[in-house]
Amino acid sequence: MSRTQLVLCVHPDSPFKTAQELVAHAKANLGKLTFASAGIGTGIYLASEKFRQVTGIEIVVVPSRGGAPALADFLSGKVDFTFGAVPTIKPHMRAARRADLA
Repeated sequence: MSRTQLVLCVHPDSPFKTAQELVAHAKANLGKLTFASAGIGTGIYLASEKFRQVTGIEIVVVPSRGGAPALADFLSGKVDFTFGAVPTIKPHMRAARRADLA
């Protein structure tokens, strides 16, 4: 067993600014929103499944061979969203914020 904090992440260039906007788009475009997964059974995958169940959306899971490839797919914009472990995603969030301020 392990415990980690995850955050819902969208690419800085994404049109979604809130989770509500992401869910509304997903409901209006069933099965078109893509999600970067670190692999079936990982915490990130399980978070996406819980998110999907709670919100009632349909998503396309894009599986990767681990967290690093999933993060690379997300950061490159190949997928619409992911869940990121706070220690892993925080530096990328700060970098995106600095780019927005530049």
